[in-house]
Amino acid sequence: MPAMPVDAFPIILAILAVALTASAMELRSSLQAPACPRCVHCRHAAMERRNQEERDRRALAKRLWGVDDVDDDDRGRRP
Repeated sequence: MPAMPVDAFPIILAILAVALTASAMELRSSLQAPACPRCVHCRHAAMERRNQEERDRRALAKRLWGVDDVDDDDRGRRP
């Protein structure tokens, strides 16, 4: 069996990188819960997730920095 030519290595590495990226994207999408935009249940579940994330974010800000008011929280406006 003849050895592979050295010129083929960059092509093979590029194909491998594309395959790894596609696999990572597929894995990420498979871990997310399915949601349809028309279903009332899915919309309510998404709203509840957003609300829970907001409550968690505010609780963390209050616990770490003592920020418990929206007006005091200027982390989003800092440069």
